[in-house]
Amino acid sequence: MSPKLRWMWAATFGVIALDQGTKWLTRALLRERVDEFMLIPGWFGFTHATNRGAAFSMMEDSPHRLTFFLTFTVVAAVVIVVASRLLQTGDRWAAAGLGVLLGGTLGNGIDRAVFGQVTDMIKVAAGSGPLRDWALAQFQTNVWPIFNVADSAIWVGLGIFLLAFLFTRDAGARPLSQHEGPAESSPSLDG
Repeated sequence: MSPKLRWMWAATFGVIALDQGTKWLTRALLRERVDEFMLIPGWFGFTHATNRGAAFSMMEDSPHRLTFFLTFTVVAAVVIVVASRLLQTGDRWAAAGLGVLLGGTLGNGIDRAVFGQVTDMIKVAAGSGPLRDWALAQFQTNVWPIFNVADSAIWVGLGIFLLAFLFTRDAGARPLSQHEGPAESSPSLDG
């Protein structure tokens, strides 16, 4: 197995293990919509929530939601694996980003396949002061929708992949700087 694929699969299985472990702990230790453990009161903590839909509970009441989400998970996983195979051998960071993205995608897919819904636990809020007042005025809540490790991994993985793709391309593909000219116009020592 090439180094890029080792990075991708290590990231994928690491995210799945962390995601499923935190979801298991949440289901084991916290009663749904009752218990809350705030690390930073009013700002950050953990609770137990479930989501039958997508982000912001979209499609929560659709009768075809489970079929749609499981199909989307399989298609997304295939696209990510194919994309990883198209990377250059040394694109370890891009491969790791795709692995984190794949781990998040599969983590939520596992929940949907096993439970028919996703377990969420991370709660972030605008706790007090002007930020809280602004959030309440704009959104009628000061709490961001509760999310999980897989949700975070999807965005982090996408970010890692895009940054790696943009900033770690090989030197042969980079644009010329203003101090460099085309190879043909370079002065020659031969005369």
